Amino acid sequence: MMDAEEKDVFRYLRGEGGHFISLNSISRHAGGKHKFRESPNWAKAAVLRMVERGILELNDSGDCRLKP
Repeated sequence: MMDAEEKDVFRYLRGEGGHFISLNSISRHAGGKHKFRESPNWAKAAVLRMVERGILELNDSGDCRLKP
């Protein structure tokens, strides 16, 4: 089961067509500008949890995408 932050990340990446996206871009676009202003790195923990569960994959640069 995904929490609210994980759902935000999932929905954003689902619309990106399988491209690798930086954590900064995910933080900026997935949660909205208010969430980004309050905590610019909010997505990092959600992304790492999703990688551990096999939902996302990371490339060598640390960018992520939904696992195909």
